[in-house]
Parts: sequence; C-alpha cells; structure tokens
Amino acid sequence: MIDIKSNIRKTVIDSLSGLTYEGKIIPVNQDYLTSAPAIIPLGQGFEAYVIFQNQTVNNNSTKHCLNENSSFQLDVVTVFNANSGGSIHAENIGASIMSILDPNNTPNMDLDAPGMCVWKMRYLSTRSISQETSTNRVFRNILIYELSVNQYQTT
Repeated sequence: MIDIKSNIRKTVIDSLSGLTYEGKIIPVNQDYLTSAPAIIPLGQGFEAYVIFQNQTVNNNSTKHCLNENSSFQLDVVTVFNANSGGSIHAENIGASIMSILDPNNTPNMDLDAPGMCVWKMRYLSTRSISQETSTNRVFRNILIYELSVNQYQTT
C-alpha cells in the first residue's frame, strides 16, 4: 500500500504546466505561491497564478485491490490594482483548466506508479471569491475535482 497524494499532485501539476492565458504561462504551485506570478498585460495589467490545495484521500481498498477516492482544489487567483479588474479572467483561466483536466481524458493520466490508474475523474464544483484591500482587488475561481484511483495487487 502506498500513499498516492504525491503522485496525484505531480500528475495534475504536470498536466497544467503548459497552461497559458493571453499568451502568458500561468504558474501552478502546490499549497502556496512559490514562483513569480504571470503578469497579464491587459488593461492596467494583473497577476495570475494557480494553487493546488486541500487534497484529501479516502481509502476504500480491499485485500485484492487498492481503491482510493481523492479530491483536490485548484485555486485560480488574479490580482489587480485597487478599483480595477473583474472575475472574468479567473473564470476564463478556470475554463482552460477544465478543458485540460477533461474527465473524458483521464485514462491518459499517468500516476507514475506501477499498476495504478485513474479510472474515474469528475469535476465537482466551482466557487468564486473576491477580496479587496486598499491596494489590491483579488478574484479567485476555485475548482474542485474528485478522482478514483485503482491499483490491482498481484499477490
């Protein structure tokens, strides 16, 4: 039995490594921003990045088969100067993520672990959050996914 959280994180982040918006690569980080955000030069310009977070794994295994259900969130963050911006950019970046992580393509997700496969993936929900300070306006689009992973035991 192995812990699959790191395999899932790596697979999802690698799948999104080429994510672009308005010709700029949008960085995807784990838990918090560790690289420079993309600067999108629309209007007055804004920052954009994605954070992989809030991962859970629930084990439903038997002695013959590893079966785990996992959920995770992708937090699409756009940061504007005060009194500017809008949620549409975070929503558009979210739509790009949804096309990359299309549940119809999950059989192609390689978890880089012997015998493991994603046999079901589904997009659960999204929610938008806006925050404002005296210097910034932040729009977030949080995408929530669930997937099931199987690994058949050979012994």
